[in-house]
Amino acid sequence: MLLFGVIGFFMRRYGFSVVPVIIGLILGELVEGTLRQSLVIFDGNWFMFLTRPIALTFFILSLIALIFPLIKRKKINK
Repeated sequence: MLLFGVIGFFMRRYGFSVVPVIIGLILGELVEGTLRQSLVIFDGNWFMFLTRPIALTFFILSLIALIFPLIKRKKINK
């Protein structure tokens, strides 16, 4: 518990939001269990996630969310 308090202190001090970490800690176990079930259904084949339209949409949106800040930062620096 003390460790999470120290991590939270430094996150607030350096301007990071604590809310995504809390949500990740709460939902992380649920997501891992669901991923494990999906991999059992697909016989451990990760590429089967890309054949489903909804999963592919979320994958593409996740990539855009990760890449967009980098592109925005490069444009600001120029």
